[in-house]
Amino acid sequence: MKDIDILNVYGLGAYVEIITEKKDDVLVVPNDFIYKDNEKEFVYKMNDENKVEKVLVNIGISDLNYTEILDGLKEDETVVIVDK
Repeated sequence: MKDIDILNVYGLGAYVEIITEKKDDVLVVPNDFIYKDNEKEFVYKMNDENKVEKVLVNIGISDLNYTEILDGLKEDETVVIVDK
């Protein structure tokens, strides 16, 4: 069998996922729920009176879909999306 020069095969591709950091048991929210204003991140959450409230958050690591919330939000709080 002839050896193949894999660097010169047309149409050959690969999917690679490089994990640079991983954390377990953290609070995350979808990226679409995080807003930015003057270099500060915030989310909108429902408060105790069922009204939408803007809350500053400190964020940690993120990927294409989710961002870690370090503080400013609790696990049992409900975040909402508002018109951008």
